[in-house]
Amino acid sequence: MEVLNGLLNWIKMLFAKFDEFLKTTMNLDQNIVKFYNLHIAPLPEWVKWISIVGGGILLLIGAITFLKKAYKFILVVLIIVLIIALVAIFV
Repeated sequence: MEVLNGLLNWIKMLFAKFDEFLKTTMNLDQNIVKFYNLHIAPLPEWVKWISIVGGGILLLIGAITFLKKAYKFILVVLIIVLIIALVAIFV
């Protein structure tokens, strides 16, 4: 049990060090806020709304396209499996 606790503490320490490394090098929170304040905040409100609606429409179209392709892929795989099963049964 002592070995498992030591391993668990080592993994936690690894993640904590990696998290601290990312915080100091990437500075993601500050960069996002700085980008928003510099480029997004000065835009008029109607441009922000059009951008949000346009992005949502693009996301919806992309999701629908992905689902259509996934449906076709699953259909093709099922047909292939059905053909293989029929050949295996009748031969």
